[in-house]
Amino acid sequence: MFLEGIEIDKVLGNKKSMARHYANLAALYAKHGDGPSSEKALLKALEIDKAIDNKEGMVHHYANLATFYMSAGHWAEAEAMYFKELEMYDALGNKAKMAEKYTHLVNIYAKRGDSQGAEKMLLKGLEISQTIDNKEDMANKTAALASIYAKRRDWQRAEKMFLKGLEINQALGRKENMAGIYGNLGIYYVNTAQLPRAKEMLLKSLQLFEEMGNPNTRRVQQLLDGLQTTSTTD
Repeated sequence: MFLEGIEIDKVLGNKKSMARHYANLAALYAKHGDGPSSEKALLKALEIDKAIDNKEGMVHHYANLATFYMSAGHWAEAEAMYFKELEMYDALGNKAKMAEKYTHLVNIYAKRGDSQGAEKMLLKGLEISQTIDNKEDMANKTAALASIYAKRRDWQRAEKMFLKGLEINQALGRKENMAGIYGNLGIYYVNTAQLPRAKEMLLKSLQLFEEMGNPNTRRVQQLLDGLQTTSTTD
């Protein structure tokens, strides 16, 4: 059916429709597990839409190619496609999608163990989300940044991101996220020997988790018990 449509489009000179038929053909090949044919059809669709400067079509093909390369474990090719998507969404003025694609790039760098690259992509995505006031995405990206900094034991920057994330989640009314951040702040203050502050944060975490009936109450209570033991020993 799609091949017939392509032939008809060739006769009619309808390149936009032809590209769409190639994209549908690629999806069909992918459904039947024929990766090479799917990739070939997507590249053909992309070639056609490039020729007519159909950015909406191009960004769709780049996204499908990125997904294809990710599933095949071809990180470099997937990365290139995500950057192409970013170019298209920038040209189309779609900042929300740009922020989303930076998250996909973060995942690639994380798989490579490249925390510096992941941090760079998170900061770029966060900057865009701030310009469009996308609080949900801002909350997610500040949490990811805080995690990166905490793993590096860069406590000052970790605290900054935790506090920023806490403020955003408070505005969104996301109590479970707030409880988690209070808990992370408690751990941060333990690691920096600020025990009274650590207790304050852990108690706030415990209270919120208890209100929700969340099983994380046990973990937070263990941290508080350990904190009490440390204070007694000292």
